Amino acid sequence: MRIDQLRIKNFKGFAEETYQFSAPFNLLIGKNGTGKTSILEALSVAAGTLFIDLDTQDKRTIEDNEIRLVKHQVAPAEFRMERQFPVEIEAKGEVAGNPVEWQRSKKSSGGKTTYKYASELRECSKKIHEQVMNGESVTLPMIGYYGTGRVWLQKQAKPVSAGKVPSRFDGYTDCLDPASNEKLFIAWYKRIALVHYRKSISRQEGPGSFQAVSQAVVEAMPRCEQFFYRAEEDTVFARFKDGRELPLQHFSDGERNMLGMVADIAYRMAILNPHLGEKIIKTTPGVILIDEMDLHLHPEWQRQVVESLVKTFPSIQFIATTHSPFIIQSLEPNRDRIISLSPVEGFPPRNVDTMGVEEVAEHWQNVSHVQRSARYREKIDTAEAYFRLLEEAKQAPKSERGDYLEKLDSLMDEMEAEGHDPAYQAAMRLERAAAGFGRTS
Repeated sequence: MRIDQLRIKNFKGFAEETYQFSAPFNLLIGKNGTGKTSILEALSVAAGTLFIDLDTQDKRTIEDNEIRLVKHQVAPAEFRMERQFPVEIEAKGEVAGNPVEWQRSKKSSGGKTTYKYASELRECSKKIHEQVMNGESVTLPMIGYYGTGRVWLQKQAKPVSAGKVPSRFDGYTDCLDPASNEKLFIAWYKRIALVHYRKSISRQEGPGSFQAVSQAVVEAMPRCEQFFYRAEEDTVFARFKDGRELPLQHFSDGERNMLGMVADIAYRMAILNPHLGEKIIKTTPGVILIDEMDLHLHPEWQRQVVESLVKTFPSIQFIATTHSPFIIQSLEPNRDRIISLSPVEGFPPRNVDTMGVEEVAEHWQNVSHVQRSARYREKIDTAEAYFRLLEEAKQAPKSERGDYLEKLDSLMDEMEAEGHDPAYQAAMRLERAAAGFGRTS
């Protein structure tokens, strides 16, 4: 599965916009409030259309709180917020090797999300469902949404019915919920690790999915040597090149974020496509949405995360958001796409991977004077204002002298409060006194 184009209308803050995507990696950037997360939410509605005719409860609809609101003045000093209809999410892409176009819409508050114009995708969905029911080795696409709550917002584990029959479609459970469901992965990994162990005791070949998932984590995690289940502690561990051996619950937020996401993607692939064996990770296609990819990651890791994900999951299309210039800088210009939701002036001076972090922040993120802190710039601005005022005071008539003295005193107090260099402040006082404008107090 791949999404090449998305059109959204009256969805959250968007009146109507169209976005183009490519494979394997797309990065949404822009200031807070420009709609990066809203685009991911719209994409989750589009991707979730595949589930309409599958045996899974994880349907994604357009919610009432996602309808665009417009403010209208109905009387003097009186306003109303009105919902805008229809809400439309339209996509073009590919499913099971076939080009497909589909649309979901909502025409009223409390109304259903329609799929009238999603017949092509529904046909693909029905065919996939039939093939799985018949036991055919059809490859299912991986679909996942990893939101900003993926580390700290853990979902409650759902009680599993004793009579529940495992299905390949279990790989889609909670896949579009931006909250994390780490417990699902841990339970699966423990079970498959025990199966692998029993097979090894009897010198039989274990499930290829176990090795594939473990290797995926090692490939994607910097300095990770081994990922394994330890029965004595009944938990999942990772061993690092620096000698650390930690259970998952003791990881830093950055490590847990990355490992949890990679492991979740890999284990879902294993459930969806067991027939692929050790090739599961490299050959399973799909769409993965990641909000704030830089979440809790050290800058050194931010520079590697895109390449790690693309190499670990080469058949996946990633669409992510970030505020990190390090992640923007790490993109491969001939492979990856930047989608800026904030105005970008002019053309980039050169390919993003050859730009310094300061250049990336200035050009792509509209951050000025990145070489110095905001406080430093404030000090410069105050000092410049002081000297301009002193020059004006020298030329002003004597009748206005008192006003200038008060303004100069005020700026001097401001510089002292900002912590300007004492020697510099002393030099400014001497220059001021020489001009006949000594402090009034």
